[in-house]
Amino acid sequence: MGLMVFYSVSAGTSFSTQKKIITKGHRKECVDVMDMIFGDGPSVEADFVVINFFALKGRNLAELFHVRCVVAAPYVVPYSAPSSFERRFKKNIPILYKYLQRVLTHG
Repeated sequence: MGLMVFYSVSAGTSFSTQKKIITKGHRKECVDVMDMIFGDGPSVEADFVVINFFALKGRNLAELFHVRCVVAAPYVVPYSAPSSFERRFKKNIPILYKYLQRVLTHG
């Protein structure tokens, strides 16, 4: 299922305007593809979208179509979280922290 879109931009158009035209077209293209996949009916509970860690626009599309979103990195992160991360995470997002702890201990 290949989808190729060409954006028509006239020669005298400013760079800023060209960028806006291309960005708007790209957004429409993304929504159209998601609509082709998830738009014809209620999504199955197991459906999800996997997005690249550096392409977080997919998160918005997943929300729009009420589909779970999984963020993946194309590589292993070569460092550990700061030593204060867990303490700060627990303090700032306690409900999510408790949920994740339950998942880790109960599988």
